[in-house]
Parts: sequence; structure tokens; C-alpha cells
Amino acid sequence: ADTYFTDAEPAAYVYDLSTFTTQPAELTLERYDDGALVTSLQPRFRWAAFNAGGDDLTYTLFIDAEGTDPFANSDHVFGSLTDDSYRLHGGQTLAPGAYTWGVRAEDGHGRTVDSEVRGFTLNTHPSLALETPDGIQTGNHPTLTWSASDLEDDALTYDLYLARSPSSKKTSVFEVWDQRYLGLTETTFTLPEADALLQTSPYEWGVVVHDAVGRS
Repeated sequence: ADTYFTDAEPAAYVYDLSTFTTQPAELTLERYDDGALVTSLQPRFRWAAFNAGGDDLTYTLFIDAEGTDPFANSDHVFGSLTDDSYRLHGGQTLAPGAYTWGVRAEDGHGRTVDSEVRGFTLNTHPSLALETPDGIQTGNHPTLTWSASDLEDDALTYDLYLARSPSSKKTSVFEVWDQRYLGLTETTFTLPEADALLQTSPYEWGVVVHDAVGRS
């Protein structure tokens, strides 16, 4: 066959390599671990992502109260996030219960990648307030009362501590106590006859409340 040569310049093909960058495939959840027990109604979630193409990434946080795939059916969606963490704030709160969560990352070309799915249980700390006595008490077998509540309606138990007013070496009635009563189930307690208090000695008292999952 005949061969012909011309002076024409070869065609030049220019590709924008940014359109061939990899997806943000390295997306890992950091907080919380799978199966974590969370106490805040406004928890902070954290993750880490790496995009080899160098694009800025945006994130969407999915939280599902039904315990199913949060990417398919989510009760709470927080999108257009630019940081690698997000804390619920303002009127954004979660009710106590079991949840699943995950994060979706999106690069500058609209490509997305989903993280793994993790689960957590939200169980808040119980609350407690001392009621009486709060001041001068007559008698050496006082009745002590307090109130407590728990959002999950867990069964609560109480540890009662009493101590003569601490000296300079004592830091807390819970650390240096003279009398204590553990595992109480009522919010009122009268000191038994065998544990009479000294009439002329000032005392301090305090209560620790525990819920069914060990929160106190």
C-alpha cells in the first residue's frame, strides 16, 4: 500500500483529569462506636473522610429511630454539612431509645459514598434533688427525703451517705462518710434506732441514684 505524509499537525486531545478522580471512598465513622450507650439528647457525631481527588466534600448525617437502614428510611436527616462532625442543637433532640446512623459523603462532581451503619442506644442520666431536711433537724433519727426522675422510666435505686461536717481533710460526703445505706428503692429513709446521730454534731448528707443500665 502507498504511504502519504502531510504537514498537518496531529490532533490534540485534552482531558480534565479532575473528572476522573476517585470517589471519596475512605469514609469511616468515629463517634459513636457500634452499640454505644449515649446519654445526651443532643449528641455529637463524628466521622473521617478522604478524597484522593482533593475535592471539598459535603456530608449528610442520617439517624433512624426504627433501627433499620438509615440511608433507606431515616427519621432525622441533617444535610449540607461541611465539617467532619455534627452536634444536634436548638430544637434538634433525640428521644431515649435505640437508633442506627450513618453518613453520606459527596464530592464536587456529585458522586457519593455511604459509610457503614452503626447502632447506639440513648439512655440519659437520672436526675435527683434533695428535699428534707435542709437545715436544723431535731431528733437523732431524722427522716431524709429526696426526689428522682428518669426519662426512660427505668427502675431506680439509691445510695444514701451521711457524714459529720467534713474537716479540712475531707472533700466529700461520698468519699469520707460515717454511715451509708446502699440499694434503697424508696425516696424516703428514716435512720434506724441503732444508727442514732449525735445531737450536737452537724452532719452532711447526700444521695447517689442509679438507673437500670448503671447510669448514676
